[in-house]
Amino acid sequence: MKIFQSRLGQVLLGVVILGIAVAGFYFGARMLVPQTYQIVVAVQDIQQGETITPENVSYSEVQMTDPSAYILADEIAEYGYHPSVRFLAAGEFIPKSAVSMSGSPDANARLALGIEDPDSVSMRIYVSEESFPEAVVIGDSVDITVTIGAATFLSGPIMPEPTTVPYEPVADFTVSQDPDTGELVTEYIEPSPTPTPGRNYYLPVTKTVYHGARVLNVLYNIEYNPDTSEEATSFVRGAVLAVDVAVPRDMQEAVAFALNNGVVNLAILDPNFDPQNNVSPGVSYDDFAEFFDAQRIFWLQTPIPETPNDMTMPGAGSISETMVAPYVDDGE
Repeated sequence: MKIFQSRLGQVLLGVVILGIAVAGFYFGARMLVPQTYQIVVAVQDIQQGETITPENVSYSEVQMTDPSAYILADEIAEYGYHPSVRFLAAGEFIPKSAVSMSGSPDANARLALGIEDPDSVSMRIYVSEESFPEAVVIGDSVDITVTIGAATFLSGPIMPEPTTVPYEPVADFTVSQDPDTGELVTEYIEPSPTPTPGRNYYLPVTKTVYHGARVLNVLYNIEYNPDTSEEATSFVRGAVLAVDVAVPRDMQEAVAFALNNGVVNLAILDPNFDPQNNVSPGVSYDDFAEFFDAQRIFWLQTPIPETPNDMTMPGAGSISETMVAPYVDDGE
């Protein structure tokens, strides 16, 4: 302790205290001054629908407390090459909410951001707990299938009417160039009448109207939590109520027709499903009747039970006619 009582010791003590003060001031100032981030900025006007590319954006170092609303330099690989949903002026920081992309963090507040394809629309489909699984997430794909005529007011056959004149001659033509004169020659194709009616399909029918619709949002029922105390009530997430899916614009009428005129079911697809497999035959009442009859024919080729206890109800109507001889009145 004698060293601190000398002049040299006092000088050293002062230097130590000064160093501690300077270090404390430095780190305190660092905590008060916002951190510097590289934020993506538009170098030219970007029109609505224009893709964000390296040619129209750059980076700017900015001190900011919370940059989460904007695209950072290390996030450009995720948000780049996607269209903008609004006009961005030159020099403007590009917010994440201005980019249309699958899985956008702002899609919950603005569903249009998650559609991604400008030729697609979002449609809401309500589901039931009995027919749709709860473990569906945003980004899954579903098939949209409709059944018409089952437990609805619709009944009877679907009967396409025969067409005698399907279109006017002017509606279909070809244009060719005369090899001698070079003039354009228009040749009209005469319509082919179809007097024979098409095949009739009897209701109910089931048809997949669209394959591979991407899930944009999932809505859940909000239920009261019975385990909550009287002082603090809370609610929990229940079963799936509805899903918002993306479908092409030219398919929205077919999906709307299905939603308003039939019973719609959604089938969750494997993440590696084939997007090109878009053709399906559908099922009609006739198909079910033919399938029903064909299965019975196969079933009839099994041995007939020898004792009544071996008889089962399914298919009994098929073999009863072979086991019970019809009564014939010969008049005697």
